[in-house]
Amino acid sequence: KTINNQNFGAFFFADDNLAGLNVQSLRDLQTIQNIYMSYTGVSGLNINLTKSTALCINTNPEILNMIQELGIQTPSTIRYLGVQLGQNMLESITATIAQINPKAIRRRILATTPPTDLLHRATLINKAIIPIYNHVFMALPVNNEIAENLFDDILSFLWTRQKEGQTVGKRILVSKKRVSASFGMGGLQIPDPETTIQGMQINLLQKICSKEMNGLQNKLVTLTQHLLNNTNRPSILEHLKMGPKEWEQTGIRLKNKNLILSQAFQSVASLIRNFENDSESWSDSPIFGHSKGSLIFPLNSIDRLELQDKNIFTVSQIFKTGINGMLTREFNADLSEILTASPRLLHKLKLLQKSVKPANPSEHCQRVHTNIELIFGASKNASLTHKKLNMKTIDKTIDAPPALATRIRDRIGYVDKQDFINAYLYIKNPLLCSKTKKNSFQTLNRTIWTNNKAFKSGMREDPDCPYCTEVETMEHLYLGCEFYSELQWIDLCKYITQYIRQTYDPQSPEIRITYRNIIFNEEIKNLNRRLPSKSIRKFIQLLIHEIRRDIYFRKVNYIANNNTEVS
Repeated sequence: KTINNQNFGAFFFADDNLAGLNVQSLRDLQTIQNIYMSYTGVSGLNINLTKSTALCINTNPEILNMIQELGIQTPSTIRYLGVQLGQNMLESITATIAQINPKAIRRRILATTPPTDLLHRATLINKAIIPIYNHVFMALPVNNEIAENLFDDILSFLWTRQKEGQTVGKRILVSKKRVSASFGMGGLQIPDPETTIQGMQINLLQKICSKEMNGLQNKLVTLTQHLLNNTNRPSILEHLKMGPKEWEQTGIRLKNKNLILSQAFQSVASLIRNFENDSESWSDSPIFGHSKGSLIFPLNSIDRLELQDKNIFTVSQIFKTGINGMLTREFNADLSEILTASPRLLHKLKLLQKSVKPANPSEHCQRVHTNIELIFGASKNASLTHKKLNMKTIDKTIDAPPALATRIRDRIGYVDKQDFINAYLYIKNPLLCSKTKKNSFQTLNRTIWTNNKAFKSGMREDPDCPYCTEVETMEHLYLGCEFYSELQWIDLCKYITQYIRQTYDPQSPEIRITYRNIIFNEEIKNLNRRLPSKSIRKFIQLLIHEIRRDIYFRKVNYIANNNTEVS
């Protein structure tokens, strides 16, 4: 088929080729056969028709029979470069996903790795399981329903295990809506498939833009140009100066023309909308098509051309700059002189400036280039920025880890919100082993299994601590049992104090390890003044983590083995 004099012929990848043909009659089929015969005569290579397949879409039954008589297979789908091509787009997507067997892949992963804990499994999902779908996300327009089902299937890897050849469920430790949040919000940083799909589609448009920026042409660039012209939309480079409303409008126009490009434009709209709401990048968001633009007095195409003529593109340009060159909350009075002949446009810009309401204008300066223009012009994939911003958006929605609210509700010791969030960041310490990271994560999330929880779940006759008669809560287990955990912290305090007195200061006061040090990963108060060595202070903090995990590990083994000996 020819589009704007661009010929779309066969596609070749090594010895695998795909040719789109329009066969209307038996004569057309004979012509194609003669071409292949001529090719074998010229090249000296043989073409085995019995190894060839034909995907027949709306094909005359008579022609279909003729193709089969030639020895060519006519399956309902054919595989090309990892994608199953079907009679229509939905069949292609369904068949391609169906050929992926995530359960078999999970079994192979678990067979070649040691027993995995929660955080380890989250890493395996990000590095080994989600990427098996990447070729589907890159090539096909996967809809939200399929993406949601995929997410459920992927997450089942977190909450199931094999026991005597059977798949059994595990306790769900993180809610589905929080799985994609950062560690600081008690999440697992596993992006949902929709975010991954959008990232792949954003990368596609980034590559097309890069080609156009460098004056290069290929079939995809030509096709995109043709579709935008046919739908009466600006060029893709002009889109880089536009906000999410315009990218969304283009996506809607393309829906019946090319579904994957339609979704790609809407994915970029989602990215720019995240830019608009981000404290670090709101000022570089495009003016034209901004999501907070007035609905009563919207900017039109004539306004766009005038703004372009005046070199006004970003939100930062409608804010006044102070004497230090940074933005203020006031409207840029210079625009009143620049747009003297366009009072209506000036009014629209004032309405936009009032609706933006930035939280930190003094941290930004005026810039002409839009954020999407800068991201698309960079060498790294735009999907990385999209993934990061999407996680920030999820975190903003959650606001604070749920475990903080439950601590306040249950009147259990807590710290302020930012200190609580920072406590999770210690999980990223590369010196911590995977099991200890899991213990720290579950401690902060309040998902450590205790006798009190077992009692409330009907799995135990009493909630008592196995070492004393008090109720075993997480706090009692870790530091409140005078016959078990408390003894270990007393010993540690004694050893640290003894080391400091022998090495640095004989008169040093006794070291105290508190609730905040054990639960919230805070450094021991004033330890930096008593112990100058930073490496030893880090070692002590690691030791606290390991002792806390060991307390839980020995208690679990105590119950399993019914051993009353405390060591």
